Amino acid sequence: MTACTKATPKKLRQTFHEVSHLHSLADGKVSDLPLEDWCKLVEGRASPKSQNFGRELERIVRVEESAPNCANVTLTCAVPGRFFTDHLSLLKADGRWQIVNKVFHSRPLE
Repeated sequence: MTACTKATPKKLRQTFHEVSHLHSLADGKVSDLPLEDWCKLVEGRASPKSQNFGRELERIVRVEESAPNCANVTLTCAVPGRFFTDHLSLLKADGRWQIVNKVFHSRPLE
């Protein structure tokens, strides 16, 4: 699953650990968005697929497994109007990888 075009609240809750947060810089200040608040935002928007928005800008840039239970993934993706670079921190607990933190940058899609 890529973070942008296939995101549904159900899939987000499966992929992201319940304690995860999303962080970015907005107006020079760090924003902190809990997973459940993000899921509410996703529920309230039309999916990129429903808008015939393609997946051409999706790319896994890097995957780094730094320990048997720790990994970092960098990816790019887009939704109508925005381009994202995501830095994801993952932990493997109970045999399952989950995202515990997302730091991202977004800009208007040109």
